[in-house]
Amino acid sequence: MAREGIEVEDLLRKLKLSEGEHEGVFLAKEERGSLPEVKWMAAAKLLTRKNFSEESLKRTMFAAWNSARELSFGKIEKNLFVVQAKCLGYWKRIMEEGPWLFRDCALMLENFDGATTTPTVIPSKVKVWIQIPKIPPLYRT
Repeated sequence: MAREGIEVEDLLRKLKLSEGEHEGVFLAKEERGSLPEVKWMAAAKLLTRKNFSEESLKRTMFAAWNSARELSFGKIEKNLFVVQAKCLGYWKRIMEEGPWLFRDCALMLENFDGATTTPTVIPSKVKVWIQIPKIPPLYRT
């Protein structure tokens, strides 16, 4: 791509990047295949309009997930976070053993590949199960 006769490669040379820094520069969408694979990452959103402590949310969820060191938890934007497990076992626990609550508010989770700064799918669903006693036999499945 040229902009008024200036090539991107020329601009990169002016930056005077070291070889290590230059290896981390990606210019085209086609080069996404060479990015490192991100595993076990999710976007998380708390279903609330109230103010809350992000540190308290992090500590509460780490306690609920029973994992103090094997997770990373970071803020993407207001009330939108990224959670990454370091192993498949913790990942399955987080994604499959919910629903997760913080101060009686649901924490919604969606898979996130980390290829963009914000997830393309914002968490908006809570998976729950309910038990209804005394259902007549005709309505049972």
